[in-house]
Amino acid sequence: LKLFSAVFRSPTMANLKSPLPELEVVASLTRATAALAGLYRYVGVFYGRPVYHQLSPQQHSLWFSPTWARWVFTREPKTGSEDAAICIAAAAGGTQPAEVVEWRVQDQGQWVVERTVKASLSMPQVLLVFGVTILDGRYQYCGESAGRPAYERQVPPVDPAAAPQRPNPVALLFAADISQWVFALMDEHDPSVIFKIMVRGGDASANTPWTVANWKMRDVSGNSSVEVALTKLEIAQELPDQLQITGMPQTVLGDLTGDYFLRGSFASRPYYQHPSGAILWYSDDRRQWCITEPQYLGTADFVTARCRSSCWYPWDCVPTGWGATSDLTWEVAGEGGVVFLAAAEVGVALVTPTALAVESGGFPRRW
Repeated sequence: LKLFSAVFRSPTMANLKSPLPELEVVASLTRATAALAGLYRYVGVFYGRPVYHQLSPQQHSLWFSPTWARWVFTREPKTGSEDAAICIAAAAGGTQPAEVVEWRVQDQGQWVVERTVKASLSMPQVLLVFGVTILDGRYQYCGESAGRPAYERQVPPVDPAAAPQRPNPVALLFAADISQWVFALMDEHDPSVIFKIMVRGGDASANTPWTVANWKMRDVSGNSSVEVALTKLEIAQELPDQLQITGMPQTVLGDLTGDYFLRGSFASRPYYQHPSGAILWYSDDRRQWCITEPQYLGTADFVTARCRSSCWYPWDCVPTGWGATSDLTWEVAGEGGVVFLAAAEVGVALVTPTALAVESGGFPRRW
């Protein structure tokens, strides 16, 4: 059972339980690749790899060219036309665009290096699974399957003398061939191939694993045709209790710098609260991180500060060394909340990066 299908096909859009994963592309606004920046939505598979279309008037497409064996940006959402390429991966291969370290762009008929372009899937990097002993653990994002995130369970190093044979890795991913989320043992020689499905659940409408409620496992007592419901299986995000905002200029709500504390989850993402009462949350409608008064949670019409990025966590919305862009720059509302002014000095950082939110009993907080 392969993770990727070999032909192009569009996803089912009916009855979605959660948004399809989106790819965020960042590029310097001072370069020729500025128009590539923005959100890209998964639209299907082409020669075994996902295809993304830009959600903006530019309407670029990002796909893998089997002819060039490289990832390609084209000027229009038309898969399979290398003639329209304006940006290509510097190196061949890669199962996902987020793996591309260096891109090349057209400049006077030559392909030249462009290091400011970066693509990343807007999904949590770490999930915690608990409730079923054989599956419990910390799962790290490791790639994509049918445009959805795939995770691999992290295991401590094993002494080769004590265990000379490495066990098959356990992965949480969407198996396109059966249109279900699965916990599976992966082939030890080819981690892109499922060796054995252990647990399965959901259907084509479940685009994130934490929305699946009907996990099932084969009855191991002898009747292999019977499946048992796993009602105690839970999937949670690994969330820090506290973060800190620095460099925020004075706002209409006063000083919003300082510590923010985890208060819950909204639209599958965490939201945090400042001692003043202001909250930091993600608006799925506006596709941006917002700071508002608490009564406006879910309403992005009265925003005090914003960052127009779909990074899964607010601490990822920080310009990095490969080129700052407006998508990753915070803005603060002026008087009346109509005009927003850039606040490039704003930074969002974790106070205790390794601390997890927990409930009594030591279990991860569940959202």
